[in-house]
Amino acid sequence: MTANDARSKFLLEYRDVAKTFELGKDVVSDFNLRIGHGETVVFIGPSGCGKTTTLRMTNRLEELSSGNILFGGVDTATIDPTKLRRSMGYVIQGIGLFPHMTIWENIATVPRLKGANRDELENIVDSCLELMELDYKEYAHKYPHELSGGQQQRVGVARALAGNPEVILMDEPFGALDPIVRESLQDELIRIKDQLSATIIFVTHDIHEAIKMGDRIVIMKDGRIVQIGDPLTLLANPANDFVRDFVGSKDVLAQFKYLKVADVDTHDRPPRIAESDSFAAARKKFDRRMRRYEYNGMGDIDKSPLVCVCSGEGKLLGCIDVSKPFSDDTPADQCMKIFPDITENSTAYEALSAMIANNVTNLPVQGEGGKPIGAISMTSLHDYLWRAR
Repeated sequence: MTANDARSKFLLEYRDVAKTFELGKDVVSDFNLRIGHGETVVFIGPSGCGKTTTLRMTNRLEELSSGNILFGGVDTATIDPTKLRRSMGYVIQGIGLFPHMTIWENIATVPRLKGANRDELENIVDSCLELMELDYKEYAHKYPHELSGGQQQRVGVARALAGNPEVILMDEPFGALDPIVRESLQDELIRIKDQLSATIIFVTHDIHEAIKMGDRIVIMKDGRIVQIGDPLTLLANPANDFVRDFVGSKDVLAQFKYLKVADVDTHDRPPRIAESDSFAAARKKFDRRMRRYEYNGMGDIDKSPLVCVCSGEGKLLGCIDVSKPFSDDTPADQCMKIFPDITENSTAYEALSAMIANNVTNLPVQGEGGKPIGAISMTSLHDYLWRAR
């Protein structure tokens, strides 16, 4: 592998980055980080830790005092600042929409500066609004003051996407919103994240938000990196007492409120039958599963009596508890129970609550199209607790 090949793996590289303001105060020191294509990396730490300054140095809204930031292998100091900023989307807490421009004009700003013609602009605005689930006819020709705070922030994200950026910088984008709207926009960003090719750098002071949003989290204190890791690593293996207190790893049960189901082992998929089948078919599938586990010597698995009932397209319709006293010829749709939808983006807290409320030890985890792709269980949650001790 050549040096160029190795470098191409990373979209952004921070090399010994430092920022010193007046009176010689070091705001950022010895900041070293590599960010891959398509990653969502969260900068977090207490106020004044340097996270926003580092974000602003990325697109040269702040200039470095020393060190280098490489964008696609090119030192950003050699790139025209205007050109650099047009290649990076930017979303801030104060939204920053131009109040005298319509929503259409706001979203079209960067593509227009990059030379897009009218038809191209129309398509860009339409697709960006659709991505953020805002109706073009209803919103495109309104002004920012005619929208709610949550709608304005959606437009802010749409504007950041409009230039088809490789990097989106987000500086506490949802911090000024009420908790319900904030959670809705977090879910929206997670939803569209897989549809984007962009790398996201997200600044927040909220560890719950960081764990929910980040593929990796960079914890900062006094301008320096304290620890870098994925959410599970930080929760289970904090580097020191500062990180332990910051992420709340002493209260493992509280972590379930923002730990994703995807972070817990969900590979054990429950058996499935068609909606046209009967209770006897469910019982047969369950017994076959238990015999297979016994044959393979898997004595520590969850012996949950749930069997999934699926449509012809494979979508989960409900579950049958084969421990219940139904007659063999009872149609599947008459003996199944519908549980709350649990997906990989659900929290472990939501899954645990659903299991307790419904008196079951595991629940199917749904993937794309509502198809069961695995299961989360009391055993897998216990295993997580054991690893996190």
